[in-house]
Amino acid sequence: MGSIVSQLMFFMKWLVKGFKPGNSRWREMGSSVHPLQLNTNPDNLSTAIIDMYAKCGSIDSALEVFDQIRDKAKKVDPWNAIIYGLAMHGKAEASLRIFADLLSRKIKPDSITLIGVLSACCHAGLVEEGKNHFRSMRVTYGLEPNLKHYRCMVDLLGRAGRLNEAEELVQNMPMEADAIIWGTLLAACKMYENIEVGERAARNLARVEPSDGPGRVMLSNLYADAGRWNDAFLVRRAMHNENLARSPGYSGVVSAAEPMAPTPPVRDHCQNSSATASNATVSSLEEHCVNAVSRAREKSVNNSTLAELVTVPKITAKVEDHAEGLEDCQSISSGGKKIAE
Repeated sequence: MGSIVSQLMFFMKWLVKGFKPGNSRWREMGSSVHPLQLNTNPDNLSTAIIDMYAKCGSIDSALEVFDQIRDKAKKVDPWNAIIYGLAMHGKAEASLRIFADLLSRKIKPDSITLIGVLSACCHAGLVEEGKNHFRSMRVTYGLEPNLKHYRCMVDLLGRAGRLNEAEELVQNMPMEADAIIWGTLLAACKMYENIEVGERAARNLARVEPSDGPGRVMLSNLYADAGRWNDAFLVRRAMHNENLARSPGYSGVVSAAEPMAPTPPVRDHCQNSSATASNATVSSLEEHCVNAVSRAREKSVNNSTLAELVTVPKITAKVEDHAEGLEDCQSISSGGKKIAE
């Protein structure tokens, strides 16, 4: 046991120094701690190991640890870890079976337990069962639902297409809905092309999170899917005027020799010029299309005539000319590097 503790202490020193291990290293350390958790406190340490395995993708190992301490656990924490872990891995039936086993014992579920249960119902599409568990929080367990429980319910109803019911639930919440709840409802409206509820969700999302760019993008796409191009362009233009944009995704690589934190992409001069020119071209294209749609509405033309109006040969020529200029710029840049060498 002494060697296990020394390994754990050495590992903790690595973490303090900023070392970020990968999932394989976490699993290796978890395997080393197994004998320690079986001979000491079966609740706290086993909960951490179950949670670690689940988050590293080894849900079978998490189940193995839980089965070893199932009858020894006196607290609800290990049960919470495995119920939530199974739900996140899409194993809703196994998660709900373990919850049923928990109820048969003298261990009372808490609010975290119900988050795992509602997440399992959400992933499995069990709407009515999820609603029953949500109602039982107050009636059976004396628990008051918080924002996380309402998020699960809005997601559950939204995935099932019950958007009006989800909106009614949000409106009757005892606390104010946050950006995550309104964003979840808006995403469901995008999925089911419900503009009426989607517009209200987008307005509330902009109210609680004025700088939220992804929400505006979803609303614009919702309008576009419905053929409301003028509204879609107006949303995009408002985003441009308010300098709103979606946060770019980053990728990070951790090498064995040295951890590398993900960094935003760096553009050179040619790429910056390309982005500036492209933005100007897109703005011109949007303005042209908006004007075309307005003219079409004034003339009450049909869709075929509208398609003829929205023709942009000059804009296309600008894009092609810009692409040729970019190639020339890149060749000059590469030639300059060779001369420097």
